[in-house]
Amino acid sequence: MAIKVTLENEIRWPRRVHSAAEAVKYIDATGYCMLFPVNNVPLPSLYYAVTRRNPHAEMIWDKYSAMVWGWKDELPHRRRAYYAKYFRGRGTFISLKLLPHFLATREATVAPIAQPTSLPPCSRTRSLIASRSTSSRAVSVSFN
Repeated sequence: MAIKVTLENEIRWPRRVHSAAEAVKYIDATGYCMLFPVNNVPLPSLYYAVTRRNPHAEMIWDKYSAMVWGWKDELPHRRRAYYAKYFRGRGTFISLKLLPHFLATREATVAPIAQPTSLPPCSRTRSLIASRSTSSRAVSVSFN
């Protein structure tokens, strides 16, 4: 049985989200959310929090959609939320409070990198961190 986008997937937020600051509060409260609703992904979406439109209705590109689309660049740039194509390769906002947990689960599912066993464990860890920090996909986030 396929899961459709329904109102049950959405978080009942007390009022519509109108600003980037309110979007950050929504993302922090939900922990993570999709940018736009996605069929077969039962997660809340920022689009619904902004528009309050029926997720079964066809998506309309208007000022609200453009506002949500702009936040996908603005919020990470201002270091207020993390944006990635996380769930099913679709746009996802992740709260900075939960980001370390998401990254930890991602690292746990990555195949281990073969390390020379002649190094002591502490050196192997530093070597692993150094090799991953030079990767083009490295994430630099401050949690102050």
